[in-house]
Amino acid sequence: TVSNRTTFCGSETVQFYGKATNANSYTWDLGDATNATVPDTLVSHKYRTLGNKRVIVTPYFNGCAGLKDTVDIIIEGFIADYAISNTCSAKNTFTFTNLSLGNINHFEWTFSDMPSVIDSTNFNKTHTFPVTGTFSSYLLLIDNITGCRDSLTKSVFTAIPVFSRSGTPVCKDSLIV
Repeated sequence: TVSNRTTFCGSETVQFYGKATNANSYTWDLGDATNATVPDTLVSHKYRTLGNKRVIVTPYFNGCAGLKDTVDIIIEGFIADYAISNTCSAKNTFTFTNLSLGNINHFEWTFSDMPSVIDSTNFNKTHTFPVTGTFSSYLLLIDNITGCRDSLTKSVFTAIPVFSRSGTPVCKDSLIV
């Protein structure tokens, strides 16, 4: 790795460096079913899973493979993720389901319509926004043991669908869909 470390937080983008004499491309197996072929000696990757990863780089010269090199790394901490859903009966009330990876011991939910209110009690959260608008939801994860942090922001759109007439008359007994 560029940083000469072997342990990284799930929120970090890891940079790998490989330089082989006469190589004009490199194929990287990044240890999580992701592969990259690059003409440069540097590749960056953000992992979406935690755990041990074996990274393998193969140098190539005009399509012919050279000797492979490997490095083992550990991705620890968290990877923030959550799902958003609402119901037809209350289009401005949303449920936020925490799908984050890792041993979560501290989390904070924040919503743009109430930025000074932080909820660190409810792992999964329900929040009611004003009736119509565009808002953001924010989840922060903090691990006091490893020092790892990760966060994720997603947009929320609230509205009630309403038919509009665009100059074309609608027949009294029919509905244009």
